[in-house]
Amino acid sequence: MKKYKISAYIQWCYSCALAIFLICIIICILAINNGVMNAWLILVVFSVGSILMLGVMFLDFPAGTFMIDESKIVMKIGMKRYEHSWNDFIECGFVHSHAGSGNIYWLYFSKRFLSDRERQSFMKKTRKELTQVAFFKYNHRIFEEVITFMPSAIATELKGKEIEIQEQMSWLEKIHH
Repeated sequence: MKKYKISAYIQWCYSCALAIFLICIIICILAINNGVMNAWLILVVFSVGSILMLGVMFLDFPAGTFMIDESKIVMKIGMKRYEHSWNDFIECGFVHSHAGSGNIYWLYFSKRFLSDRERQSFMKKTRKELTQVAFFKYNHRIFEEVITFMPSAIATELKGKEIEIQEQMSWLEKIHH
């Protein structure tokens, strides 16, 4: 089984935020060395924020991976492992979530039918249900690799849906995905 990131984009976002926190810590340390006493409180806030950010990055969704073979898909987030057999899924498809000026598209597999509300708020609604839903960020290159492991019925259905999704994407979203 080959490992893939659930979302390299989210990992990149968290890494940028951590870099900003670390830069702020360095600025606070320089300010303290120059005699600015009020910088201690700010230093503590950014230090705690950095520690929390590192914890989230390595133990939660940004560090998540998925693996696929002919019989199953496995998601690993933090120390938890969610294993799903292809036969258990009754629904699959693409959903999007808003990010800045565009959308992030997700490929999902579900053991139950998702409501329209769950699809509209996909990341908020399904993150708590990883025993029922498996997903990863859509990337055309990765999609072409992993589709070869899926059962032919699922692969055929998703290829048709992929064409529809690509028609909906803006040129910037196509570059990103």
